Amino acid sequence: TGFVEAPAQLYLGTDDGECLAVDAAAGSVLWRARLGQVVRSSPLPIGDRVIVGVIEAKGAGGLVALDAKGKPVWKARLQAVFSSCALAGSRVLVGSDDGSLHAVDIDKGSVAWSSALGGKVRATPAVAGDTAYAGDFGGRMSALGLADGVPRWAAELGAPLYSSPCLAAGLLVVGANAGVIHGLDRA
Repeated sequence: TGFVEAPAQLYLGTDDGECLAVDAAAGSVLWRARLGQVVRSSPLPIGDRVIVGVIEAKGAGGLVALDAKGKPVWKARLQAVFSSCALAGSRVLVGSDDGSLHAVDIDKGSVAWSSALGGKVRATPAVAGDTAYAGDFGGRMSALGLADGVPRWAAELGAPLYSSPCLAAGLLVVGANAGVIHGLDRA
């Protein structure tokens, strides 16, 4: 998993199912939290919390919020979460192996909405304005309303989408497993 830097701390997940906080200056581990079997998602520090996706046995998983000392604050049960979170106001967006994009309340851990996309959603979604963008293993790139998860448009790209979409100059750019980079009009 990637690592995320917050002031004076780095956060990372491990294939041993842990999330670690590391002192950026000293390199020492400040805390470690055992969360599941595997943590492939990059932790997202938000205020006094760190939110990270977990993978558990038999396809289970979810999203966990940890406090400043690495203690769980809440857990949203989903299927396996390989996706890293994207911040969207008072919610985080995350994909899971159930083929859905989920909007989860940062404070409570409650799922505000889930929108079925098709295939597994393992890449980090992108957010711009009032729209979320996510790709799935079925080869579909979707645009969804942030408020309610209602689909606005979808494009069938013909190959699984493993990479995270990038937003630039009015375009949504995403690489497909077939070795093609697509530039889509976001409107």
